[in-house]
Amino acid sequence: MTTIDRYLALAAAALMLSGVPARAADQTILGKLLVVKDPAPDASPDPTKRKIKVIGKEYTTPNTIVGDPSVDGATLRVVANGMTNYDQTFPMPAAGWVGIPGQLFKYSDAGAFGPVRKVVVYNRNGKFIIKAIVLGFLGLITIEAPNPGTDGAAVLAIGGAGDSYCMMFGGAAGGTVTNFPSGNPFKLFLVKNATAETGCPP
Repeated sequence: MTTIDRYLALAAAALMLSGVPARAADQTILGKLLVVKDPAPDASPDPTKRKIKVIGKEYTTPNTIVGDPSVDGATLRVVANGMTNYDQTFPMPAAGWVGIPGQLFKYSDAGAFGPVRKVVVYNRNGKFIIKAIVLGFLGLITIEAPNPGTDGAAVLAIGGAGDSYCMMFGGAAGGTVTNFPSGNPFKLFLVKNATAETGCPP
């Protein structure tokens, strides 16, 4: 055994003894819908009027829910790319989650923890669904319609040793991209019906 091999072996053993859990896995979910509404952009911005909606849906899937957000909480990361790129992660502590037997978790918050209003994670009979609604009047949303937008992503990450669930929209993932109205300032960025699962955002 070389010196380098001995060092690597000792480092691996130290990690095992420290009790550090293995890194959670990334699972991909087909993106169904990403909406970023910004009714008052540019000259008179009003973050309280912003709204984000995310849906990922698969009718036949190998995915499973790994982890328990009602114990370890979760986060929702939303990415909107275009002329300007936006990336924000929203906390969703365990107190807002309820677990229902049979691979179903629901999150609800009226603004105590942040702007995420509702989340549903559902896995039954081969169907996997993630739905999330984020409202600006409940907490700060820094994401705007990315004037114009080209693609986006959403990642639901369960805390502890839970997995992350990635949904990609536009770009290599495909889908129909809408920027409305035509011409700046854009008040709506929408991508629906992605056709491929292309991994997770960097």
